[in-house]
Amino acid sequence: MKAIISDGRLMFSKGGGRYEEHVSEFVAQKVAEAERHAELNGWKQNSAGDGGMFGSAWGGAKRSSRDVEFRCLAVRCFDDMAYYIITNGAMTGLFSYRFSDDYERRLFHKQDYHVCGFDFSPERQQFVISSSDEDGAYNVHLHNEFGRHEKTLTGGDSRDVLPRFHGDEVIYQSGGIGRSEDGYIMAHAPMEVMSLHLETGDSKVLAGDENFDYLAPVKSTNGTLYYIRRPYQMYPEGVSLGRRILHVLLLPYYFVMSLYHLATMIANIKKPPTQEMATNVGKQSKNVDVMGTLVDCVKLKRDKGDQSYELVPNSWELVNENGEKLSTNVVAFETIGDQLYFTNGCKVFSLAGDEKSLLTRADIVTQLA
Repeated sequence: MKAIISDGRLMFSKGGGRYEEHVSEFVAQKVAEAERHAELNGWKQNSAGDGGMFGSAWGGAKRSSRDVEFRCLAVRCFDDMAYYIITNGAMTGLFSYRFSDDYERRLFHKQDYHVCGFDFSPERQQFVISSSDEDGAYNVHLHNEFGRHEKTLTGGDSRDVLPRFHGDEVIYQSGGIGRSEDGYIMAHAPMEVMSLHLETGDSKVLAGDENFDYLAPVKSTNGTLYYIRRPYQMYPEGVSLGRRILHVLLLPYYFVMSLYHLATMIANIKKPPTQEMATNVGKQSKNVDVMGTLVDCVKLKRDKGDQSYELVPNSWELVNENGEKLSTNVVAFETIGDQLYFTNGCKVFSLAGDEKSLLTRADIVTQLA
């Protein structure tokens, strides 16, 4: 296993269970340019609001590089190559990286481009990417080896996400969207595992159950289908109806607090940069989105401890196409050849039959590759 994503940081294997952070050369260059621009032109910003290079290259107008955190959303590894997606919230970019000569290439970056999973096929020399429309629906698209859009594969008001290649087939999870009369997303249908054949265009449901969400489907080299099964979550981000009503009742409080934070932000803008402000870049996340479920990591670690927490409950199960439960508390998994790997968010394991072996520990692990 060559890579993990740990609290938004891309980590590459150095052998012996050790993983070290990989810092994108492109991102590092843009951050350095933004800092130089801020130092040279900081006196203008209060009057002109100039975002400089940071604004033009990564959508950060009126923001200092100290205020922006770059996060890796997804990674795929193949022999000597890795492909990954990095975002700062305003801009999202797709990159390739060659291990043998430490060479990174930016394939594209786009503003207001929201991605939920991708894959690359070395045989087809194509990417498959799930990206969002303005209304919150996600559809699957085919891109060439340079990242240029070739074809839209799925459509409709649904969340077609986390696509993976298997030969000429694309496997992905899909669920319909329920909206209010005003068009706001109010509920999600149960997530099913879908298959789309790229040559014939045939589409079919591989697995589905009205009581469960089937997530992150992958077919191994031998064609065995695996996915994560969890109890069906109807509401976006796992928010119950009662919690949504509570949020509506608390709107006056949220409004007052937003005014307070705005006033604090304006006061801080007028202050010279400090070391404390600089440490805000890359600091540990409080809330992490795990496939639509928000997890309060600070509370979780306080209750369970830094070395023994599990990001998701034991109702999140890794299962095969026969419905056989292979493990619980599964945040993410990967198949490399016919070998299975999975993580509970704190520890990474290999799985062979009924035997699991601890490979490494890391913080807030959300993807393996």
